[in-house]
Amino acid sequence: MKLELKQDIRHDLRPSSSADIRVVSNIIKDNLLSELNNKNTGFLINYPNSIEYKTRLDRNKYNLITELNDKIIGTLINFSSDEIQAQISQGYLLYEKGVLDFLFNLNDKFIWLDQMVIHPKKYRRMGFSKLMVEKTLEMGMRDGYMDYYCMISIFPETNIPSLNLFTSLGFRIVDTQKINNRGWAIMHKSLNSHVR
Repeated sequence: MKLELKQDIRHDLRPSSSADIRVVSNIIKDNLLSELNNKNTGFLINYPNSIEYKTRLDRNKYNLITELNDKIIGTLINFSSDEIQAQISQGYLLYEKGVLDFLFNLNDKFIWLDQMVIHPKKYRRMGFSKLMVEKTLEMGMRDGYMDYYCMISIFPETNIPSLNLFTSLGFRIVDTQKINNRGWAIMHKSLNSHVR
């Protein structure tokens, strides 16, 4: 999938900052509510609030923002394994703690691609998500990170576009987990020459 934009459209892929907290939090919330179309699904019960997003966006070197014409339309929230340990010690990332414990049993140095959103929907399938993942891999590799993990919804509904995207980028399913009655595929990509 190739990113093709009209010449008069400005696209920017940049690191996130604390100035993005409110906008990113609203984009993610609006996306979840539009996708689930139900505030009482149980999925949002432990979902991060703006205070947790402040810690997610403020302190994480690998978070990315996608902008079109100076308007934020997407984000990819990432954590290095060191950042994950710091977040958990501060009482954050508890929603994903079981998954993260599983990952630390596999590897002690990795990047977790935690949450990716392009919203509104009209900007999807234009290549923005792929650009954010590729940029994460590039940034992480410069810092010596060779292993990358993400979690994709597979039950009750399967996020086919995300599965296809990550599979096309070389990620493979290594485990499945259940959180709040939802099934998730844990995917892994190694930049090492050998496959784990």
